[in-house]
Amino acid sequence: MEEKQKPKSKRNPFPDEPFYFVPIKLHDSGLARELTSADFKRYSTLLRLANYHQKNSFQATLERLEELDGIAPRTAHDVHARLGEHKMLIVERHTNPYTYVLLLPSEWRSRHGVPYPASKIPRSYWWQS
Repeated sequence: MEEKQKPKSKRNPFPDEPFYFVPIKLHDSGLARELTSADFKRYSTLLRLANYHQKNSFQATLERLEELDGIAPRTAHDVHARLGEHKMLIVERHTNPYTYVLLLPSEWRSRHGVPYPASKIPRSYWWQS
């Protein structure tokens, strides 16, 4: 019996390595510049876990997250609050462990409640040689 192989993604820049995607809007909207390094690190960790669980909602302990990204639980509360201000994350604290819900990039907002534009970077920028 022949074993079927999954076709390799043409969008993976590392075809022989495991890979997960980051929303383009994170950079194109300018939001990546606004996040602290801890915010960016935690969001990346949450994206990885969402990819692993194959959904945008999952449970994790603060201690497990600290093992993955080095952000201490006390700092994590501030990081989660800032990601919440940008409407990137909802943390449901009534569950044990906490439930993390990553929101769609189309729902992200600045701290002033203004939606982020689809892109601050002109499309022509990406196609220059």
